[in-house]
Amino acid sequence: MREVARWLWARPDRLALTSTVLVTANVVAMSLAPRALALTLQTASITGFLLVLLLVFGIGRGPS
Repeated sequence: MREVARWLWARPDRLALTSTVLVTANVVAMSLAPRALALTLQTASITGFLLVLLLVFGIGRGPS
């Protein structure tokens, strides 16, 4: 997990790309998928987004 956080934190464009992909997945889920699948995809994308934030700000700035 620390390696992922460092990899994301090393270049801000990676963090921006990851966040963009997760938000786009959420929008696509709301727009195109059937209701049950949309809720599952939304939950997964929001969880992924929160995990990225936790990794970057929680673990990424910790002592090395």
